[in-house]
Amino acid sequence: MWRARAVRRAVPRFGPTHDNADFATESAERETTKRVSNNERAKHDWSDRLIYVRIRGNIRTHILHVVDLASWPHRNQRLLRDYLRVHPHAAERYAQLKRQIVDAGTPPRDYARAKTELIQELTDRARARIGLSPVPVWEK
Repeated sequence: MWRARAVRRAVPRFGPTHDNADFATESAERETTKRVSNNERAKHDWSDRLIYVRIRGNIRTHILHVVDLASWPHRNQRLLRDYLRVHPHAAERYAQLKRQIVDAGTPPRDYARAKTELIQELTDRARARIGLSPVPVWEK
């Protein structure tokens, strides 16, 4: 399911939209493919994912990262999502920062970079919680 994330929303919506059982029928696979292919495949330099974006007018309303299921247990985005779900104070800090970035008129090309310091801090905590070492979160 596609979900737009409003700037005020603190907890990112990451996660598989289908388990393997959903692809047991051709119709389920066709429907999923149709939903994804109605969007533009983004050009990028990452080899570990496919990215699709939905643009309405001149506004990017959705972004979908398609990753290998084997990478899901240790993927930083999932770890951060889970951490924010159980640490409301951290989620509020993240939400406040996102609002401040937008209110400051930060251009879209600088939006991700402006969040990196806090995302690094929170992801490091999330990784430590399950015994993983810190790794850089900046991917662009």
